[in-house]
Amino acid sequence: MENSLVKLKQKSKLAIDSCDYFLLSNHEVTDATTNPSLILKVLIQSRYRQYVQEIKASNLTLPREQLIRLIIVNFGKEILKRIPGRVSTEVSPQVAYSVKKTVEEAYGIRETYLSLGENLERVLIKIPATYEGIKAASELEKNGVRCNMTLIFSEVQSLACADAGAAVISPFVGRVGDWYKKCGRSWDLVEEDPGVRFVRKLKFTLANYDNTEIMGASFRNIDQIIALAGLDLLTISPELLDGLKGVNKSLDLAWLDGSHTPVKNKTSNTLDRKNFDEVLAGDVMATDKLVEGIKLFQNDSQEFERMILSDDLGKACAAKT
Repeated sequence: MENSLVKLKQKSKLAIDSCDYFLLSNHEVTDATTNPSLILKVLIQSRYRQYVQEIKASNLTLPREQLIRLIIVNFGKEILKRIPGRVSTEVSPQVAYSVKKTVEEAYGIRETYLSLGENLERVLIKIPATYEGIKAASELEKNGVRCNMTLIFSEVQSLACADAGAAVISPFVGRVGDWYKKCGRSWDLVEEDPGVRFVRKLKFTLANYDNTEIMGASFRNIDQIIALAGLDLLTISPELLDGLKGVNKSLDLAWLDGSHTPVKNKTSNTLDRKNFDEVLAGDVMATDKLVEGIKLFQNDSQEFERMILSDDLGKACAAKT
């Protein structure tokens, strides 16, 4: 009997939300997503600390910024050995509000992958969907650099990313629900989950954007994942991938029946600064979660750099745990 994971793979491409590349043999996924936050999680394992220390030892004269990038890209390289699809590698969240620096970071990541002999067609540049991040993605996509826009919480972000030609957008299902729960909202059915409802609506809002895939992200439970079966992509933690193997739930695909009305024409003003800011400001949840998400990414990025650059990585990891 097919479990829910097998059924899901028949309807959506799956990505793993982890830098634990030794786990990939246990999960038949297509793509993967990475960031410093995820690398931090695996550094509790000695084999990953040793891997990082070997990279550091081989690049003692490399400038700090380039060393950090090299370590992150090497994780991506190891992941690419074990999946057939693409890996998303994130620009530093410290540049989330700078178009110029985001573009420079993106090319730096690509150059590092290229120096390691990787096929750039298998690399997505992950960029926070601030106004500046979206403008940077527009410039990058015009030059053939495929982007995965992260921290998506609103329709205006999604439309602006699609208008910019982004290859992938990643709406954060769980974090949307988290915000409403914090405000006192509750729901009994997964179909009523604000995060699920938001992403389901996006499927039809972006129906005419053939070149932009939607990748559901930030899942809190199995029901949220199953409720979005049929989405282009789903990026899932190893724990929830394992959980899907242990259940046998039917996939309700009725939400894909086309009863929603897609946006008929591309909106030409989503990349206008004034319009973008006004519409985003009108969505308190999206504004709160975007700012919070960038701050969390920045904090993890800074902690990652401190640990990586410490004289004793093992001791630094022990102190963190």
